[in-house]
Formats: sequence, structure tokens, C-alpha cells
Amino acid sequence: MQTPPSPSRRSTRHWRSAAGALYQKLHGGLTNADLAPWVSRDAGRHRLLRALSRNTALLDWLRFKATLVEELLAGFRRAMNEAGAAKMGLLPNAFPPPWTLASGMDFAQCAKHVSGFSVKLYTMHWPVMLRFYGDAILRAHPANSTKRC
Repeated sequence: MQTPPSPSRRSTRHWRSAAGALYQKLHGGLTNADLAPWVSRDAGRHRLLRALSRNTALLDWLRFKATLVEELLAGFRRAMNEAGAAKMGLLPNAFPPPWTLASGMDFAQCAKHVSGFSVKLYTMHWPVMLRFYGDAILRAHPANSTKRC
């Protein structure tokens, strides 16, 4: 595997700026109008995809994270092979979508280096994670309505 070039300072500044703007939006800049599509009939099904296609800096940052994860797993596989464990399975843990996007775990991109994936489907994770993020967002936006949530 050929290592991709390191990102330029311009791209990392661009990513940082875009991620910072998203963080600010989520931690004090959301309005009821921003939240309405997420609780609509289709639950904002394609809203994230549309947002990422409009803000390619975040998409580039997420792809870079996916490349880092793939390189890490490729390195683990190489080390295992060199240590005589080529027949041993490599089964990384991963959250299921949509958390794979944030973590950088691209199943298709990483599949060539692993035997399979141990996807965390433990029932307690989902409600706890959603509650944690929901409570944090609500605290950051005390004026927003909670009637439809």
C-alpha cells in the first residue's frame, strides 16, 4: 500500500475551520428551524448527505480520517503477518453507521486488511450515546422547543 501524501497546511486549516463551525453550530447555534427537518416524517433522512456535499471540507476531513484508519489496520495486518500470524484473524471493533462516518471506519476500504468486523450492537450503547448528545445539545440551546423531540 502506498502512503498518501500528508495533508497540506491549507487543507488542515480548512478542515479545522469547517469542523469548528460545525461545533459552534451544535453547541449554541441551533434554532428550532434547524431541528425541524430531523423530526419530520422522513427524519431528515438525507440531510447529512446534503450537508456534507455542500461543505466539502468536512467531507475531505472525514475521508482523511478513513484513510488513517485503513493505514492503521494495514499496519496491524502487516505486523501480524511478519510475526508469523498470517492465518490469525484481525477483527477490529467498530460502531455501526452513522457512527462509522465520525470514527473513520470505512468498512469497504478496510475489508482487504481484516477478516471481519466486530460491530458494536450492544443495546445500551445507542440510548446512552443518543441521550448524552441530546442532553448536551439541549443544554447548549435552552431557548429551543422540546415539544416535538
